[in-house]
Amino acid sequence: MIWPRLIPILTIITDSVQKTTQFQNPVYVGDPLNSVTLFSQLNADELIVLDISRAHERPPMDQELISRIIEHANLPIGFGGGMRSLDDVKFVFDCGYDKVIIRTLATDLVTLGKIATHFGSQALTISLDIKYHPNGEHWSLIDHPEIADGAVIDFARKLVEAGVGEIVIQDVLREGTREGLRKSILIDNLVENLEIPVVLSGGCRSFTEAAEYIVDTRVHSIAGSQMFLYKQPRNALLLNYPTRKAWISSLSNGS
Repeated sequence: MIWPRLIPILTIITDSVQKTTQFQNPVYVGDPLNSVTLFSQLNADELIVLDISRAHERPPMDQELISRIIEHANLPIGFGGGMRSLDDVKFVFDCGYDKVIIRTLATDLVTLGKIATHFGSQALTISLDIKYHPNGEHWSLIDHPEIADGAVIDFARKLVEAGVGEIVIQDVLREGTREGLRKSILIDNLVENLEIPVVLSGGCRSFTEAAEYIVDTRVHSIAGSQMFLYKQPRNALLLNYPTRKAWISSLSNGS
């Protein structure tokens, strides 16, 4: 069994860490190199770096920054953002990253298969950006609206068949809001039907809530940004991460 993880997400725009809400209205929170160093020192289970610069302006991949970030990482680390080809993916792995987080190439099953063959399924994560409708009973994939809500499970199965080793469900409307993790039929069905880790991101209030959600829904892990960047109760900007003992205790209490 792979132990449930808490995964900080660093959202990069240009060359800085930016905090966003629903991936909009970015606010500067720090330098990516210092942030990666601090999460390494805090012994985070894993770290995800998402460069969303290209989502705003579509500049070329910042290969220099990608290379510099990995030099400061002393923990498992994945990178996502701006990868449009197998060559882009290969560059990220050549730098030393442990996994890639793919979004725009999610429907390119041939390329996904090649990535899994060359680098292993454990190194290939797909991020599905989900937008829930007002009643919460229906949803859509933001990047792939042609895949209706009822077809998401079948699509996820095809991803697994192509070699994907992990799926991150990004609840876009709750990203950066700290409104709480959303429970839904979609999450239940993905956990029930897939034999790979399902990770949820978007809205988590606290490490305690993350543990309770994992126990209640059986999702594998929780990813997020706000709770790792801002320390409660004053919501002060301070990178933080629970100790292993505190995290295990939260999971035990949640059960």
